[in-house]
Amino acid sequence: MSVSADLPVYTLQALQDQELISDPLYRYGEEALHWTTDVDWNFTKEFQLPYQMLAHQHVHLLCEGLDTVADILVNGKLAASTKNAFRLHRVPIKHLLQQGPNTVLIVIRSATQYAAQKEDSYPYELGRAFPTRYNFIRKPGSDFGWDWGPGFAAAGIYGSVELHAFDAAYLTGATATSEQICEVQVRVPLGVDRWWPAGYGPQPLFTFLLTYTPDDGPPSSLRRRVGFRTLELVREPLRNSTPGESFYFAVNDVPIYAKGANVIPMDIFHSRRSQRPFLAGMIADARAANMNMLRLWGGGLPYFSDLFYDLCDEAGILIWQEATFACALYPRDGAFLDEVEKEVQYQARRISHHACLAVWGGNNEVEQIVEGWGQQKNPRLYAVDYARLFIDTVRPAIQQAAPQTPFVDTSPNSGILSSDPYVKTWLPTSDHTRGDMHFYDYTNNCLDLTKLPRGKFMSEYGVLSYPSFVLLAQQTSAEDWSYDSPMSEFRMRHPGGNQQLLDQLKMHFHVPPPAARYNDSTEVAEAFQAFIYLSQVQQAMCYESSIAYWRRIKSDPDASTMGVLYWQLNDVWAGPSWSSTNQDVDGSHWKPLHYAARRFYADFLVSGMYADGNVDVWVTSDLGTRLTGTVDIVAVPWAMTSSHDSVQPHVTTQTFTLGAYGSQRIATHPLDSLLPEMKDSHMAAQPRISLARIFQRSSMEVTLHLACDQVAVQIYLDAWPLKGRFSDNLFSCLPGRDVRLSFVCSEGDQDCSMFVLRRLLIVRSLGGTLAAGAD
Repeated sequence: MSVSADLPVYTLQALQDQELISDPLYRYGEEALHWTTDVDWNFTKEFQLPYQMLAHQHVHLLCEGLDTVADILVNGKLAASTKNAFRLHRVPIKHLLQQGPNTVLIVIRSATQYAAQKEDSYPYELGRAFPTRYNFIRKPGSDFGWDWGPGFAAAGIYGSVELHAFDAAYLTGATATSEQICEVQVRVPLGVDRWWPAGYGPQPLFTFLLTYTPDDGPPSSLRRRVGFRTLELVREPLRNSTPGESFYFAVNDVPIYAKGANVIPMDIFHSRRSQRPFLAGMIADARAANMNMLRLWGGGLPYFSDLFYDLCDEAGILIWQEATFACALYPRDGAFLDEVEKEVQYQARRISHHACLAVWGGNNEVEQIVEGWGQQKNPRLYAVDYARLFIDTVRPAIQQAAPQTPFVDTSPNSGILSSDPYVKTWLPTSDHTRGDMHFYDYTNNCLDLTKLPRGKFMSEYGVLSYPSFVLLAQQTSAEDWSYDSPMSEFRMRHPGGNQQLLDQLKMHFHVPPPAARYNDSTEVAEAFQAFIYLSQVQQAMCYESSIAYWRRIKSDPDASTMGVLYWQLNDVWAGPSWSSTNQDVDGSHWKPLHYAARRFYADFLVSGMYADGNVDVWVTSDLGTRLTGTVDIVAVPWAMTSSHDSVQPHVTTQTFTLGAYGSQRIATHPLDSLLPEMKDSHMAAQPRISLARIFQRSSMEVTLHLACDQVAVQIYLDAWPLKGRFSDNLFSCLPGRDVRLSFVCSEGDQDCSMFVLRRLLIVRSLGGTLAAGAD
């Protein structure tokens, strides 16, 4: 089998492009294509070499993104062998070249076979969270499958392969720090504008031209855009003898409340979605939801392209950068540590000049594996392994390139006793009094705030939901459309996830029955869509409730929570996960959660908390100015309809004054009776939501007015496949009060007329799911 393809490319991607295989993500494609992971693949390029190139003293083959274990042959002779997908490999090949026709052959070995051989030859067992052997190969771990996506372990080249001829030394990179290590002349205007995270100020960037002129050759230059700012990870004892220590970022001496999400790989094949439109789209999604930080999770391919970090610099998105280790114990033999050192040095040097870089993380949840699995086996052995890799190898490699960038050896972490020497506390990673925390609870009611930890920085938090039906339908067939179908079980990669999700849903809603209870396929499909809608509404409710709580307690000296990064921003396929956006063919498709994030991450937040028959109303600000204003508190009976003139909302107006970056309770309102669970609330029937008015504001924007005949809550609008965003979503409607919003198209080459929007518009609300007949 032989096909033509352009780099960057993966094997399955090339085969699909040539229609030799179907979509790997369709139904059980992962199982059908498993054979492709156990064989080697050849990538061949024939080219003509001009004599001018051979006249140079050196000719190197630059290979970036070789994934993973590869032999590089030039004209049939071995030039190099590589075993790290995260390094730039510079291979001297002049002695193997000839004028005229030449051939480069890159043989990429089976990743699964290589990892199995390495594990079998290792002297003792190394535990991990998943059964695959991803910890024995320097390849993205999630390529073997994770609890949010499939595993293809595909072979490919996600970067470029280039020839470079030269005679003298040349610049390949530069690192900027404030330490004087050589004599240079740099002119910087006094009072230079400082770079700020989004929401705290502008993001001015300045271009530096760096030129190196060797004695024996021509000059070479690099351009770097930098922002001037100071950044510190503040970990100091809390005030008033409160146990623990703080964990927050200060930029230009201003404490920053981090608001954001975790980023997983953008695609099952890392060669796709690496272009500007996709990267810019993801960052635009983050900014639209008022985020100022993204954590590049270490279990996939967290080392993004230079373009990605440039765009984050421009957008004011701080980056929590992790090295590529997650949820496993790793080898510490000399060859493995040598590869890791070179990998981390290269990546740290490449990105260290970016203003967006806030912190380097050594790994994701590896210390938790030491705590759990390692504690049962041999705690001393695995603690030594951990220290040798992350404290003695990864940390020095990062500090050499980025000495001023904060470093945490793991996430979650419980702090250090000393930075010089670097000594960990080795306290439980669940300790909420210091460091950052990960929190998932699949048993208790996700709206019960008493179950939430009062951590200093919540770097992971999540609740499952299903992907939007319009996208799931593209990768499944009608027989799969039930939450109890074999396909739903196949797509749910979190162990026990479907039952956990179902149990949680039954705490809040009446859940549609499984497929066997219906008479025809139309009813089954409608019930499945209702189930998906409920899972997404619940996810948005839980995140909004929890994250508003963590934002409120930033001013509580016993908590001092200063950041939330929810799990997770994006997806790689249409399957159940914790994401706030679906993966669409051309970009992203927002779930209800992402619209909710735009509200709960707003710089100024009004939130309520119900407990013991009272409703507390809070205001929270991330603004640097003192605020004075009023808040209208409206109590609306859900039984209110347009014909019930006697049932009117109860309105209370509360005045407040709030200091800069503050959070405080401004009112407590007792209720006459305890609020029932949502599923037990009275809502007579499915409310009728009508399009009262629609008009074309511009070629790319349509304005809508919605009306309802009774209270309608959790209204969610969708217009797929029209690309764009609603100005609001997941909202309520009161009878007699139109809801005004707009839809803005994101692509100019589609018909964004009001007629198309009217035809595609889908409206869902909670009313129908609370009716009798559901489980």
